[in-house]
Amino acid sequence: MSTLIASTPRQHRLRTQPGSGGEPARLNPLEPVPNWCKLSRADEVTVCRDRRKVAAGRVDMVSLDGSVFWIIQEGGKGRAMVHQKDGLTVFRKAGKARRPRHYGN
Repeated sequence: MSTLIASTPRQHRLRTQPGSGGEPARLNPLEPVPNWCKLSRADEVTVCRDRRKVAAGRVDMVSLDGSVFWIIQEGGKGRAMVHQKDGLTVFRKAGKARRPRHYGN
């Protein structure tokens, strides 16, 4: 199995899977999340404005109506609130099993 790891942050990490005819596959593809109610605590997300990354990290909390969520940002940048009216697009790391959203007993 061969592995290509990009030297710049804009490029994606690629690998060749056995039996795929040498076709590269993304290791951690991102999926858009238009309905923020579908976010779960600890989801790894990237927040973009005009196709540019403005924040990335793990979801800390989501409001019940899904209009606001908080992330713990990567690199020790602290906690940030993201609101739907900010005009942002949210992407979640694909392929992870979704856990049910329970905030109490």
